[in-house]
Amino acid sequence: MARTVFILGAGASKEAGGPLMLDFLDVANRLYRQGRVGDAAEHFELVLHARDSLQAVQAKAYIDVFNMENVFGLFEMGRILGTLGSLETKHIDKLPTAMRIVVATTLQQSVVFRPGDGGTVLPPYPYAMFAGLVADVRESQGGGVSVISFNYDLAADYAFHYASMPIDYALTDDPAKPDAMAFCKLHGSVNWASCAKCEMVQPLTLDAHFARRVWAPLRRGEDSHRLSMSQHLTALQHCSKPSMPEPVIVPPTWNKGRYHGAIESVWRRAAKELSEAETLVVIGYSLPPTDQFFQYLFGLGCVGRHTLRHVIVCNPDGAVADRFRALLAPAVVHGGFTHMGGVFSDCLGPLRQRLVRPAPA
Repeated sequence: MARTVFILGAGASKEAGGPLMLDFLDVANRLYRQGRVGDAAEHFELVLHARDSLQAVQAKAYIDVFNMENVFGLFEMGRILGTLGSLETKHIDKLPTAMRIVVATTLQQSVVFRPGDGGTVLPPYPYAMFAGLVADVRESQGGGVSVISFNYDLAADYAFHYASMPIDYALTDDPAKPDAMAFCKLHGSVNWASCAKCEMVQPLTLDAHFARRVWAPLRRGEDSHRLSMSQHLTALQHCSKPSMPEPVIVPPTWNKGRYHGAIESVWRRAAKELSEAETLVVIGYSLPPTDQFFQYLFGLGCVGRHTLRHVIVCNPDGAVADRFRALLAPAVVHGGFTHMGGVFSDCLGPLRQRLVRPAPA
């Protein structure tokens, strides 16, 4: 029973180096110009050229073509209509794959893993503290904790791996191991791949990755590591074939339905966890008005035998708290709604005071 459910959005990874939707493509452009995207350069060229071709849209309609969510949505519509500015059809058809590779590469080049003592590599800041908080809440509650994430990156995944905390991605409906914590990544992950034949999704787990590889030594001038796993996805086998080379990434757009069928078990598990929650902690997720999927998931998922008693929204933007107040039933808003206005690291101490129950004397 998930008495406490954490929800992570892009804002949770900002302190770790992960870009937000508003600046994601600018970061991608900078990495490309710095020559830091390796074999993905062709995909970056296509995505950035396609984004530039959308400038013509603004001559007749205002659409923010610098926000990744909007650009992803326009690419999806362009694929359906067969037209996207001056791009040829053959290039439009390549955009979905190219965009996934750009997203994965940008995140893997941006999220920072610092060297620790004795040759160890630390989780991105402040995820080690978050994993410690989750572990302590689990212990004080006797289990009953899960995490739902909208993030593609591996900051939380590595923090749980570093803390020896087993997780269940819920990629199948099979019962999880008793000691594994549900970790539902609703938009996919850079370490998930789909079968080239049957499209079943499977993860390249961090345990499997580090069983075969070690962190590369830092080169001169480097002060941090990067965790790049997406280029190893074809090592996964299913139906006697290598997996698809690009990661499973569900666009954060209006057209999620086309993609999320392959990971619908993740959404079902997330709904189950929400239905059992008594405390909901939202960190860095802004509840954009365009995200009807989460609103439906939340509304239907929260129907259950358990009463949602507390909702804690951790976000520096007060408008985000207002959006959650509008989403929640009046009884929750008036009885147990808290807005913590700091960034991720600012909120971890107050969350610990609220959620970790003292050990019996």
